[in-house]
Amino acid sequence: INKCRNAAKPVIVATEMLLSMTKSPTPTRAEIADVANAVYDCADAVMLSEETAVGKYPVEAVQTMTRTVSFNEKQESLGVDFEPDSLDQTHAVVKSALTMLAPFSGVNVAKLVVGTQTGYTAQVFSAYRPKVPILALSDKQSTVGVLSLAYGVFPLFVDFAERDFSDLEVLTAHLKDLGLVSTDEMVLFVHGKRTNDPGKTNSLAVLRVD
Repeated sequence: INKCRNAAKPVIVATEMLLSMTKSPTPTRAEIADVANAVYDCADAVMLSEETAVGKYPVEAVQTMTRTVSFNEKQESLGVDFEPDSLDQTHAVVKSALTMLAPFSGVNVAKLVVGTQTGYTAQVFSAYRPKVPILALSDKQSTVGVLSLAYGVFPLFVDFAERDFSDLEVLTAHLKDLGLVSTDEMVLFVHGKRTNDPGKTNSLAVLRVD
C-alpha cells in the first residue's frame, strides 16, 4: 500500500476479506479487523469477490463492508504519517497547498479543485488523504475513469475549450451550477498555467464562492 501511495497509484485490497459471509449472514471479528486495517493502512478501495459472486449473502456482505469502512474512515489518524520517498515538482506544489488546509492557516478551505491531464496531481493529493473533498477536473475521459478509484477524489469531465483555469470565476460558477461548491465556501484551485501541458502543475489560488 505504501509503495502505491509513493507512486501516486490507487491501491485495492481484496481477496477473501469477508469469506465467512459466503455461508453466514455475519462476519467473524477477524474479518472485520481486516477490513478496518485496510482503511487504517490508507487503501483507496476494498473489494469483495467470492462473497458477492457465489455467496449466499451478497447484499449483507456489501452492507457489512460499507458500514465498517464508513466508520473507520472517520478516524483522525488516517494518512497523517505519510511522507513520500522523493519530492518532484507536483509533490512540492501539493505540500504547499496542504499547508493551506491546516487549521492554523486561517483560510478554512472547504474544497480542493485540481486541474489534471493525466490524473497524477489529483492522485498525489489523494495520497496525503486531505480532510476535504478533491474535485479533479480533466478534459480526458480516460483520466476521469482512472480517478474514480482514488481516495477522496470526485473526478469530473470538463471541456477546457469552453472553460478552464484561466478564468476561475467562470469555472467556479460552473461548479456551483453542478452543486459541487456552495456560496461563501473557500475553494483552493491547483493547476498548471497551461491546461494542456501535463506535469506542469505550478499554480495555487484561493477563491470565495459568490
